[in-house]
Amino acid sequence: MKIKWRNFKLLWQLIHDYKPTIILWMIVKILVSAIVPFIQILTMAKVIEWLTNGMEIILFIQNLSLWLIAVSILTSLEVFLKNKFDYFSETFRIQLIEPVISKQASLDYPLITGEEGSKKFWDAMMLLDYRGTSLGRIFDEWLAIGTAFFSVILYFYTLFTLEKNFLVVLVVVLVGLIALKRKQQRLKEAELPNTLKNWRQFNYLEKVIGDNRIAKDLRLYHMKGWFQAIKTQLSADYLKYTRSSRRHQSIENVFVSLALIMMTLLAYLRSIELISLGEIILSEFVVYVSVVTLITQTLMNLVNQLNSLNVSLTEVSAYVEFMNQAPVFKQSSTITVPKEVNEISFKNVSYTYSGNTVPTLNKISFTIRPDENIAIVGSNGAGKTTLIKLLIGLLMPDTGEIRINGIKNTEFAIKDLYYLFSPIFQESVAFTFTIRDAIINGSTYDEDKYLKVLKESGMDKIIDKLPNDDASHYVKEVHFDAVQLSGGQLQKLKMAQALYKDSAVLVLDEPTAALDPIAESNVYQSFESFSKNKISIFISHRLASTRFCDRIFYLDDGKIIEAGTHQQLMEQKGKYFQLFETQAFYYREDIGRELKDQEGSQELGGVL
Repeated sequence: MKIKWRNFKLLWQLIHDYKPTIILWMIVKILVSAIVPFIQILTMAKVIEWLTNGMEIILFIQNLSLWLIAVSILTSLEVFLKNKFDYFSETFRIQLIEPVISKQASLDYPLITGEEGSKKFWDAMMLLDYRGTSLGRIFDEWLAIGTAFFSVILYFYTLFTLEKNFLVVLVVVLVGLIALKRKQQRLKEAELPNTLKNWRQFNYLEKVIGDNRIAKDLRLYHMKGWFQAIKTQLSADYLKYTRSSRRHQSIENVFVSLALIMMTLLAYLRSIELISLGEIILSEFVVYVSVVTLITQTLMNLVNQLNSLNVSLTEVSAYVEFMNQAPVFKQSSTITVPKEVNEISFKNVSYTYSGNTVPTLNKISFTIRPDENIAIVGSNGAGKTTLIKLLIGLLMPDTGEIRINGIKNTEFAIKDLYYLFSPIFQESVAFTFTIRDAIINGSTYDEDKYLKVLKESGMDKIIDKLPNDDASHYVKEVHFDAVQLSGGQLQKLKMAQALYKDSAVLVLDEPTAALDPIAESNVYQSFESFSKNKISIFISHRLASTRFCDRIFYLDDGKIIEAGTHQQLMEQKGKYFQLFETQAFYYREDIGRELKDQEGSQELGGVL
């Protein structure tokens, strides 16, 4: 309950910050929405009264016109307020999205990695995904509860003047509805793990079927029937998982129907009795019977909305937990980062990922000197990428220390530390920018510098062939006229982006993974020019890159087991030698085949 109360106060504060006068708008909307149905009933009752009393036609038309005008004004006001709150709901929801995205972009890297970090973000975003989510429907819920509550009071007062026993009936109905709803909620909570799993499987199945990449397999391996069988099974599983709550819903529906019959019967019997005694007239009878139907429906709506609000207040915890995540790195510092990096040192650095017991890196130590080109090689899972993440500040070591020019990297503000590194990661992620914007990446445009990095990265030859040059978009999911860049072209784009940033340390994580051997060779031939006056660090499975580096670190099981130049490691005839010789055999075959197939028709340019 304390958590729900905390969430309620947070929502109240968010709504107040959004529009301080919103409470006044809500009060007006609640009153109007509650009064309109009652006024419509009174209008009908008045018409019956006037007709049964034999009112003159002129006077009848005048009175009816006045009532209809009043009803029209109130109805129009209700529609206006509904549209107003539709606008409030959408703008409030959209306004809350920006802080979530901003928070995600500013969170320290360890907080967003892994399944837990990703889940926190998406759980928060799901609350704002559309109008029907917890934070999207908040105005609807509060207005519905306020309207239902005020309506119940109005209808109860009307029925209480007819029969005091309605109080007992209403209490029984209300208690019964609340008990049934609480039971229904417990059943759904018990079903939730299975229904969520079922939903994820269903969603994944639909995503896979709609993925163009599987279209060939779907047809050639006759997978349609298999997918249909899976879908049928998932549908059957869903019905099985939700059987208890669906049965309980039937019981709830029967209870509501019986309550309506009982209250209607009581209203009829009491009204007929009072009519026979001459204490009420026919028009009042119509009011009482109509109100019985309305109060039953309104009670049901009140309980449903209170239950919905209870769920929303629970779900909002995901938003609160995400937004309240505290930083793990230093956000400000009086120590400024150096403009030039003269030394990078690791001393007994170890790191273990959350949930693992075996360290990914174990007591790593080395020193990198100015303008050195370093290659980090090793088998899959040896810890190469983790080492790079520690180096550039995405992760911090569990033990040991990393120093930049003799200063611990933890002494710098994390955002300042990132300025020292220009990384090119193995994953070529496409952003919805133009090619020029992606390369500049928010920096000041310098034409000479821009043209230089286009040439060094090989992007100049790609851009020359595009219809809109560097103004071309390259994400078709967003821009239908976008160009389609290959994996190798995307890597060239990322290379250009890193070169334009022009940081003191250039980090390349598998920069040639999407390239053929000839294009890869061009990278290494041009490597010296764009790594000049920088510390450059290569991660690669392809050991052909290592001959261009000053030193090579061979990682195995989280430790550097071999270090030296290419020649030194070849002479040691250790693991590096074995891996290089194995790859060299297949490389010679691949390069020869490429040259034979292309025979000079391959247009080569730039680095990649």
